[in-house]
Amino acid sequence: MDNEPPPPAQPPVPPPSCGEPLFWGMKLNIFCTMMYLACFAGYVVPYVGIILPIIMWLVNKDQDASGIINQHGRNVLNFIISINICAIIAFFLCFIFCIGIPLLLAVFIVSLVVPVIAAVKAHEGHVWPIPFCIRFFK
Repeated sequence: MDNEPPPPAQPPVPPPSCGEPLFWGMKLNIFCTMMYLACFAGYVVPYVGIILPIIMWLVNKDQDASGIINQHGRNVLNFIISINICAIIAFFLCFIFCIGIPLLLAVFIVSLVVPVIAAVKAHEGHVWPIPFCIRFFK
C-alpha cells in the first residue's frame, strides 16, 4: 500500500475578469436585460414585477459610471407606470363602454411584448426609448 499524503488543496481559481464591473454578479448588458425581464415576475408573485426592477435600479444606478443603468431603470419605471395607468383606464372603460375589454387585451399583449423587445435591445447595448410611454422620469 502507498502511504503518500494527499496532495495539498488548491485554492479556488477566481473567474477571469476583463476589468468590467459586475452588478449583482452580472455584466452590465445582462443586468439591464434582467431589469426589463423582471417585469414578468409580477405574473408569478403579485407586485414583484414592480418592486424588483425598482430595487435593481435604485441599488445600482450610482455604481455605474456610464449612466446606462440609470437610463434603463428610468425606462423600465416609465413603462411600468404607463402600462398600469392604461390598464386602470381600460378596466373602467369595461363598465362604461364595451371597448374596455379589447383595450385590456391590448394592454396585456403590450405588457408581454414590449419588455422582451426592450430586453433584447438592452442586451445589444442600446437604450430603447419605449414608444407611447409617458416620461415620468427623465
